[in-house]
Amino acid sequence: MQRMQRYRPSTATIAVVSLAAVVFAASVAVPALGGPKALSEANPVKIAKRLTVKRVNKTARRALRIAKRADRRSRRVSAKKGPQGPPGIQSTSTVDGPTVSTCASGGPATCTVVSSKAECPPGSTPTGGGFDAGIRVFVAHARVSGNGYFAIFVEANEFFGSEVSAQAVCASGPGISAARASRSGAKRWERRKLAEVRAQER
Repeated sequence: MQRMQRYRPSTATIAVVSLAAVVFAASVAVPALGGPKALSEANPVKIAKRLTVKRVNKTARRALRIAKRADRRSRRVSAKKGPQGPPGIQSTSTVDGPTVSTCASGGPATCTVVSSKAECPPGSTPTGGGFDAGIRVFVAHARVSGNGYFAIFVEANEFFGSEVSAQAVCASGPGISAARASRSGAKRWERRKLAEVRAQER
């Protein structure tokens, strides 16, 4: 024989049944005490609505109290001033490098592969850069070098040359220290990189 399992109602089911019992008891008892007016007010739907509204209002008041406490705390925290931070960037500017002309592709590598460098003024440091070149010019290399922005250009137009130039974005201010890279070291690196690209074009 199979043993029958005993049914155990869940907590949610018990709560729903209890609420229904309270509503039904109120709908029966109130009319007996208050007459026709009490009968209309003891409608189970109205009682359930009043209980629901009461619970919602209680939850809303509690949420409002929590929000007010959080707002007071945030005001106290924002009112406190922290220590003075380090000085930052005061201004930025752009500097254009020299404009260099290329010759048509197929010519000597010394004129089909050229470079331009935009130097930031003293007291500022490069934060990036860009370049200006023709539509048939390839940029073989472009990066910050020393205290400026260095770019290498390769002409691909077989009929005409182009004019190219580099541009540096420079930042200055009390919190900016000028680039400390060795100027002679940056120049050596630029010459070596330009020679490498020209060797690939021969």
